[in-house]
Amino acid sequence: MLVIQVDNISKKFGKNEIFKNLSFEIKENEKLLIIGPSGCGKTTLIRCLNGLESTDSGNIIVDGVNIKDIDDSTLKRKIGIVFQSLNLFPHLSVSDNVSLAPSVLKINTKEKINKNVRSLLNKVHILDKAKEYPKTLSGGEKQRVAIARALATNPKVILFDEPTSSLDPEVSKEFLDLVNELSKTTTIVIVSHDMSLISSYADKVLFLSDGKILEYGKPEDILNSKNEKLKTFLSSSK
Repeated sequence: MLVIQVDNISKKFGKNEIFKNLSFEIKENEKLLIIGPSGCGKTTLIRCLNGLESTDSGNIIVDGVNIKDIDDSTLKRKIGIVFQSLNLFPHLSVSDNVSLAPSVLKINTKEKINKNVRSLLNKVHILDKAKEYPKTLSGGEKQRVAIARALATNPKVILFDEPTSSLDPEVSKEFLDLVNELSKTTTIVIVSHDMSLISSYADKVLFLSDGKILEYGKPEDILNSKNEKLKTFLSSSK
């Protein structure tokens, strides 16, 4: 079952063309890895997927409905995002960071939201930090809070922007183990420079370069690709 269908989308910032005529599909519970050189539009692409950026042309279909026809609050419920900077609110406790979105969107009663927050914090193994504030947390702990916050609206899809870039190898592995667990019930899209994710994580890989999708397929197809730009990118990223 398709969760997201991207049909011929293009995006510019002023005269700067970010990408042109991109088309691909994301299936339910699929783990899609988006790779490509810095500045190729990876982050802009995932921001388009959940409506933080608009496209100049083409269509993005979520659960069979064009996102242009989905109101903002509904779209944010369906597609969560974990930013590279994490964007936790420093003046809010861990539990309040996680409960903010469902409270603002009035998804449930306060009692049920608080119960769900505790369940989510337990799920990401950080319940013991519920009353603490972001400044007291490690990078890996902040990452877990951001994931719990993204899960708080019960989305069908979660987008991650460079989630392992500031984590050491051990914490990165813990993060990926958690994401693999989440992928049993949630579709995952990750933008990353970490090429180890191709073979250890992804179901599908999309290589974006020069504003175009140059390769899109299974990990083994990507690793064995004859595309010179992809081969150069993979070798330079080792």
